[in-house]
Amino acid sequence: MAFDRPVFWIGVAGLILTGLITVWFGPQSHANTEDQVERAASAALAAGGHDWATAKAYGQRVALSGQAPDEQSLQEASNDVMAALGPGGVFIGGVTKVTSRDVDVVPMVSSFAWGAIREGRQITLEGVAPDRQSLDAIETAARDMFGASNVISRMSLADGAPDQVDWSRAATESLAALNQLDRGSAELTNDRLVLAGQTLNEETAQAVQASLDALDAGVAITTFISGPAEWTATLGNGELDFSGTVADEETRNALAELARSAFDEQFADNSRIGAAGAWGPRVRLALPHFARFRSGQISVLEDRIRISGRAPASAITFLREDMSALRDDYEVLYSVEESASEATELAGINLDSADPTELRASCQQGFTQIMASNQILFESGSSRIDRVSGETLDKLIGVMRRCDTLRIEVQGHTDATGRGADNKELSTQRANAVRTYFIEAGIEPDLLSAMGYGEEQPVASNRTAEGRQQNRRIEFSVSSAEDAQ
Repeated sequence: MAFDRPVFWIGVAGLILTGLITVWFGPQSHANTEDQVERAASAALAAGGHDWATAKAYGQRVALSGQAPDEQSLQEASNDVMAALGPGGVFIGGVTKVTSRDVDVVPMVSSFAWGAIREGRQITLEGVAPDRQSLDAIETAARDMFGASNVISRMSLADGAPDQVDWSRAATESLAALNQLDRGSAELTNDRLVLAGQTLNEETAQAVQASLDALDAGVAITTFISGPAEWTATLGNGELDFSGTVADEETRNALAELARSAFDEQFADNSRIGAAGAWGPRVRLALPHFARFRSGQISVLEDRIRISGRAPASAITFLREDMSALRDDYEVLYSVEESASEATELAGINLDSADPTELRASCQQGFTQIMASNQILFESGSSRIDRVSGETLDKLIGVMRRCDTLRIEVQGHTDATGRGADNKELSTQRANAVRTYFIEAGIEPDLLSAMGYGEEQPVASNRTAEGRQQNRRIEFSVSSAEDAQ
């Protein structure tokens, strides 16, 4: 019979294979498979808590889009989608591949800030935007107004923008204002916009002011618009430029010497000698702090000195401290925003955990890691913090801002040299000095306490100089609000 022949069974197998191919790859079956894959992928994202992600199926391949909070979340979402229909494969019908080209990794930031500095026709954009659409809109507006070759953008995406602020509109309207001025800067931080600049045309100044007064973008606006500054120091792209008029050659040389020591060769002095005020001592005091700014301006405007830009917290604190100690006829106006400090010590530590117990442990680890390789130093025999500790303080503030639901005790310790009572008092004063520093930098006072332990808790022998140095230290202890009650 025919079915006893191999040719017959080969024919039957061909018919079966053709049927399978028709089932799996026919137009209607392809659509059904695609729909099934997309529904399964979306369900897997929902079950995994990946509400930031959207899935789109192309056959058995899935493309993810959205804004991921970090790389780990992106990887977890991809893994969940890949397993949405089992092991996958062409014939089994599962997901065969997951792509994430349309996903932006967007970290959470505590201070949502954006800025623009205009010098001549060049405009520099820095800071963050809440989404890709806003970032593109801001960069496009800058290119349209100033020309693509004149725009330097260092913008990135971040999460944490205030809900009530129309970020894109506030930023683009700021650029429109800067486009009418001769020079200036804009700083948008959370729900506050500060715009400063100069123009020779009074009508232009009034028009800019009117446009900002009419701006309805959910921000409080402060403006400093004036005629040309008497003297200006502008910092951008790592380069410092002096322009305007100084009173005498001695002042000009002193300022230039300070600038060269702080900025090496990245400095240009375009100032000239002429009729100018006696603001030299105050600017000389400000320049060393200005060297730590990321970007900014110092402008002398009649009897006012305006300092703007972005800088680490310690640079802002020490600058204000020195400026307030000087007595003269000049008023100092600030529009300086804090920039985050790099802390490689925090690599691998999750300070964004939603679990209270895990967050407490991570915050404690963060403080411990930073203090293991850094110190908070004090002037000899004093509770006054040595300014060489600025970078350490900046790193610690970064941890505190991310651990703002926990209570932190600042602990002071000394070696065993001298009287125990004196050591206890000095350690208490130093712990309180650190607490005060952080409060003045904007940390919530109720989160911070201070305690001096003197020589009671040594970590090394007091018989050696090295051991005594290790015992003279500041530490941090983290607890929850419930623990403190």
